[in-house]
Amino acid sequence: MFEREDNRSVTFRIVVVRKNHFLFSFLRLRVIVNAKDIYPLADAKPVMISLDTNPSSIVVTDGYHFTKPYNILLQDNQPHLFQVVCAVTDRHMLILFVLFSLSYFSGLFTGFLLFKVFSFLPLLYLVGFYYLNRSEFIRLVPVM
Repeated sequence: MFEREDNRSVTFRIVVVRKNHFLFSFLRLRVIVNAKDIYPLADAKPVMISLDTNPSSIVVTDGYHFTKPYNILLQDNQPHLFQVVCAVTDRHMLILFVLFSLSYFSGLFTGFLLFKVFSFLPLLYLVGFYYLNRSEFIRLVPVM
């Protein structure tokens, strides 16, 4: 709690919302505030967090992936809104699935083994991005 000039205590609030992504449906996301308080982040349900310290640090994680620490300095008593988004959007997933399907079925119907081998490139891209870009997979975006 912070003390104002008129001796009233001030509690700052932030609201964290998880955007509905296909890949987020498989992950259990959590918000970590000041490396000690952990709040679970449910599907499309906002989490309101009261902060007692200013400045504060926020990290979102699923246990393997993590965001870069977001240091915030709150100045007014209005709640600040943050949105958790995934680097691989649903549109990317759809494009990768279409490329995978087209190349695999063209290899299946034509009999060319090369098409079947190339059909796994979108899958390898997705798996590589998922495991190699740990700090960029989940993003914490302030909403104005």
